[in-house]
Amino acid sequence: MARNGVGDAQVREVIEELHAEGGAVTITGIRERLGTGSYGTISRILFNWREEQKSVKQPLVPEPPDVVSALMSRLWDEAYSAAESQHDAERQAFAQQQAQFRRTEKELLDAISTLENKAQQLESANSTLSHELAQTLDGLKAANIKLDSLRDDLNRTAAAKEKLHQERDDALKQAASDAAIVAAAQKSASKLEAQLERAQKEHKEFSEQMESWIERATKAETKCDSLAQTVAAHEKLKQELDDAVKRAASEAANVAALQESASKLEAQLEREQKEHKELSKRLESWIERATKAETKLKD
Repeated sequence: MARNGVGDAQVREVIEELHAEGGAVTITGIRERLGTGSYGTISRILFNWREEQKSVKQPLVPEPPDVVSALMSRLWDEAYSAAESQHDAERQAFAQQQAQFRRTEKELLDAISTLENKAQQLESANSTLSHELAQTLDGLKAANIKLDSLRDDLNRTAAAKEKLHQERDDALKQAASDAAIVAAAQKSASKLEAQLERAQKEHKEFSEQMESWIERATKAETKCDSLAQTVAAHEKLKQELDDAVKRAASEAANVAALQESASKLEAQLEREQKEHKELSKRLESWIERATKAETKLKD
């Protein structure tokens, strides 16, 4: 995060306060008083302030008397000459030190400015990294949520797969049971068809016999009419006719019983065929369900 800037007026105000308090006016002291600020900015303003202080003129005092001035001038010349000769080397060394100090100060200010720029870059990079870290954490949370959702889906899929396995097994068992029932029904239907076929065959044989007896009775009746003049022959023929009629009645009763038995067998066969058809439909339904279950399992 970038630092808040400090104006020149604020820095100068603090410099004046420290100067008025009689304390040392230093970059560290100014920055501590401000609580913030760039070392480069504070150093530049402090340097300018010091240069301004050097150009400030001292307050004027009354001119000394001529005698005093002459004496002081003489003493000053002698002292200055002595000082010139004595401290010339020191002044040169001081000037060199001061120049070196200026160069060092400038280098330090440049280094401070570079470090501050790097610090700002690092703070900006840190802010960017913090933002990216927050986004990464949010992405990680979202990924964890999605992972939990996928785990739940996997568990549900496993449960559904187990259910499909069970349904497939149940369908196969039911299909096997229905197949056995269908096979038994088919076997029973085959037996009933065989019985019906035998009954129809017997009914046909009895019908043929009935026709034969009727034909014989007709012939006998015709013969009786033609021999009506002869009582003995008539009585004989009448007796034969009666016997034929009795036998025909007996045969008719048998035929009726066979017809009734055939009707019952046909009704039973129709019921068996209907049950067989229903069982076939159920078997096809179970086979279809089992096929769908296996397809789902493969998917």
